[in-house]
Amino acid sequence: MINKTTRALSILAAAALTIGSFHPAVHARTIMASAGRAVNAGDYGCFWLSGSSMTNGCGYTVRLETSLPVDAAGWVTVNVSAQGAGPGNNVGCEAVAMDWTLTSFWGWGQVWLPAFGSAQSIHTTTWVPSGGGLFVYCDVQPNGRVNLINY
Repeated sequence: MINKTTRALSILAAAALTIGSFHPAVHARTIMASAGRAVNAGDYGCFWLSGSSMTNGCGYTVRLETSLPVDAAGWVTVNVSAQGAGPGNNVGCEAVAMDWTLTSFWGWGQVWLPAFGSAQSIHTTTWVPSGGGLFVYCDVQPNGRVNLINY
């Protein structure tokens, strides 16, 4: 007969084997835009928080930067959900990685909203070195909004 402890350990072992067998895409992460902040302290008050999305309420472009945890070296595609009503409310983002000494950086340029009106996905890719860090920055024009970041 199986006792409660043996049954619990069997269930945990089965769960660990199942989780370990998932394709890496299953382990994708999502970070809400409110986890980021304006790069310049004087711009902290520019972002309006609504449902954890960040809208630029200032009359000029403000940079929002969000740190993204990484577990291993490799290529990372960062998808930012953002929106703007028109070309004057655009959002452009870039994923940037650096080595642990902050002497080398990887990034391939900003990608801007593909369309206006509804939420769109901005896809940006970079290489993260072993032991390195990753962040995404978005230049958010007036009334542009960043919703969340998935990678």
